Amino acid sequence: MKLRKTAAAVLLLCLCLPLMACAAEKNSRDAVSLWYVEGEAAAPALAALIGEYNAGLDGELLPLSLRAFPDEESLAAAFDTARPDLLLCAHPRAMALYDRGLTRDTAPALAGNPPAFAAWLTERFSAVGRSFFPIGTEVQLLYARSGSLGREAPEDLEALLSRAGAYGLENRAPFLTADSFAALFYQSLLSQGSEFHGLESLDIRDENYKRSYNLIAAAAYNEGLEALNYPGAALVQGGYLPCALTPSSALAGAETKGFEILPLPVSGRRLGETLGLAVTAPEGRGLRSAAAFLGWLMESGRASKLAYDSGLVPAAGERAEGDTPLAVVLAALWDAGALHLPDPDCDYYVNRVAFEASFRAALKRFY
Repeated sequence: MKLRKTAAAVLLLCLCLPLMACAAEKNSRDAVSLWYVEGEAAAPALAALIGEYNAGLDGELLPLSLRAFPDEESLAAAFDTARPDLLLCAHPRAMALYDRGLTRDTAPALAGNPPAFAAWLTERFSAVGRSFFPIGTEVQLLYARSGSLGREAPEDLEALLSRAGAYGLENRAPFLTADSFAALFYQSLLSQGSEFHGLESLDIRDENYKRSYNLIAAAAYNEGLEALNYPGAALVQGGYLPCALTPSSALAGAETKGFEILPLPVSGRRLGETLGLAVTAPEGRGLRSAAAFLGWLMESGRASKLAYDSGLVPAAGERAEGDTPLAVVLAALWDAGALHLPDPDCDYYVNRVAFEASFRAALKRFY
């Protein structure tokens, strides 16, 4: 009988050990994890803000820790075995996580102390509720050496491409490149009231698509436009060519003495992709701590400063102190409300990578 009791006690202890280990792991948690991909626009400025936040933290709230991944593929693979509390990502990825049930609504944790624009946030991103907090929106801008555009900047994309073609004919050298021709096409068609699918079988039926394609092809044929797999801003700074259409985030900290930063010359609203923080924390202390950090971030213009420092049009409408030339352009775009945020499930997002590769290959046949 005694032996049976001993065996039962040992068995009970063995069964409890995993539970005790889990409880210990849960109780020993010491930080809120925030994941991001290396090179993400807002990561350096966000890291500085997190350092400030952690330094002033006290009480039962957890500090934040950062983990960088070398690329999107390794970050996605990590989700198979673990999950962060916060993820720095674009809105389409937040939507994908939401569809998989991996995001968390912060409304309960924010009760009593919500960010100032939580109601606006819920309305604008109704599909994900308060599980995605936008920091800012990346837009395409024209970065040029001073004087290269003449006395007046081109009024629209057609004028810019015409100038590129004329420059190429005269100098037998490139005038312009674009970091993303998919974004350029979307911007061009958006300004003409057309949709962009990124599939030739659909797009070729649209007269505006053919017009945009021919404008770009003519500039490339005349050697004024090059499709280079290299950052346009670096090419302009290095003196390789006069100007480039490049993402605004690539111009954060870019040289401005002797250079100009201008809005992409097209009529109509400008295409933008929103970067923010997706909440993936489980219930409990981690979610409360993540929500507390988000509330702190949205206070006193911190989120707007983070956006400006990262080369993004801010989600909240506060001006950063000490405006840089880039911040002036971004603030003007915010004031004008000249942004178009496409649905993350639209054809542009689905097909843009394949389109980019095929279109660059087509352009190189002109050289």
